[in-house]
Amino acid sequence: MAIHHRYMGPDSLFMGNGSGLNISHYGTLLINDLSLSNVLCVPSMKQQISYVSQLTKQTNSAVLFLPHSFYVKGLMTGQTTHKGSCVDRLYQWPAPTPSVHTVHKDSPTSWHHKLGTHHPLFSNLFPSIFVRHK
Repeated sequence: MAIHHRYMGPDSLFMGNGSGLNISHYGTLLINDLSLSNVLCVPSMKQQISYVSQLTKQTNSAVLFLPHSFYVKGLMTGQTTHKGSCVDRLYQWPAPTPSVHTVHKDSPTSWHHKLGTHHPLFSNLFPSIFVRHK
């Protein structure tokens, strides 16, 4: 959770078999580019679960469940914003996508020009690191 607070309430999360699980924190959960507020943290849960109604209300979206996958679609645009798969009878949110950054390698001359060290004085003092352009 990105922002969280200790949960001090008397409630528990009750499972289908009637057992209650303790809630330790609540806060805002960031998943990929999605932010959900008032999310409960239950440390003893093996899987993260979500209220579909909370997801659809907070993101102004609809969720389409199919036998082997699900899609989250924006209500205003109709565009698919997220999709996931069904594994062992549970719909699983996709893993966070890794960020890809491109790296551009500038030449030493380019850097000297950007830094303002392209003055002739520097090239005369340090001729081995400057390439002269004609």
